[in-house]
Amino acid sequence: EDLDETKLLLPKAAWGVLRATAEVAADHFPKPLIPDILDTLEKAKGLIVDPASPEGEIAVDRTALSVKDVKAAAAGEQISAATLAARYADPGAHVAARKRVFGDPRTMYGR
Repeated sequence: EDLDETKLLLPKAAWGVLRATAEVAADHFPKPLIPDILDTLEKAKGLIVDPASPEGEIAVDRTALSVKDVKAAAAGEQISAATLAARYADPGAHVAARKRVFGDPRTMYGR
């Protein structure tokens, strides 16, 4: 837990996005467990967020963060063309994200 190599090092500005996505994705769990799961995520924030990252908030297109609900996942429905287009609209974002993880010497991938 104390080694930087085992931490995700998510930028502070992205914490809200991660939390909101986790809340939507948790619909697969029984309703009474969801608050406990989100509390556990909050307790683990120190292992997820990079303390050296700047404060702020990321401007995000919320449609690109869509998560299938339980019914859609069970039905085997595919992701819509609009969602896929939003994901591929900025291919540089994926490369930048990989460089942040694999290029960061504090992570096990950057060593």
